Amino acid sequence: MSHPTIQHNFAAFFENWLFQRHCYLQRLLENSILIDKEANTSLVDQILCHYKKYYDERAKLANEDISLFFSSTWCYWVAGFRGSWVFRIVWDTVGQLSVEQLWRMERVKAETQRGEIDIDNASASIQYNRDVILGLLSRVKRLADGEDQSARDTLTDGEVQSEEEILMDTIVYKMKNLKEMMVQLVANTDAVREWTVREVVGILSPTQRVRFLTAFVQFY
Repeated sequence: MSHPTIQHNFAAFFENWLFQRHCYLQRLLENSILIDKEANTSLVDQILCHYKKYYDERAKLANEDISLFFSSTWCYWVAGFRGSWVFRIVWDTVGQLSVEQLWRMERVKAETQRGEIDIDNASASIQYNRDVILGLLSRVKRLADGEDQSARDTLTDGEVQSEEEILMDTIVYKMKNLKEMMVQLVANTDAVREWTVREVVGILSPTQRVRFLTAFVQFY
């Protein structure tokens, strides 16, 4: 599938997704003063499902063309938010929490931060592997331009290969691994975000959930 088609399909989905998000926000604002526990719980479930659809589409996009996630014009959809940002919304919007809620919230926060450390480490690994590939490509270019005369042929499985051929095989292999690492990074990042929001919502009371999601949907 070509880039324009992939971008068009996701852009169409995202436009519709944003419209539906706006509709949910209006319902949240209307329900914020209601005490209908069943209606509010249903709305919360619908909103969580709405965000899950977004993450599912991102996962599909990542598998189709991961490069789009790392281009400047698509950075909004890639960057998203750090899972720990969710707790700032909690402290600012839901009001006083019980001792049990605070204890549970701290446990979720600690788990989220551990997930973020893993994501940061994976990001650093991706950057390192990217730099390695760029270095290999630079070597290939010097060989092709005749700037490096130190190249030697190598006997591999009974066949003579030039250093340039060996380097290109290595680059192809490393590029495949890099793509897999990038796809997994997007998946893990979204997983931490989605898990954090669901866990936080599960800790809050029905009224607190509406307050939290009202702020959350407005910002993201």
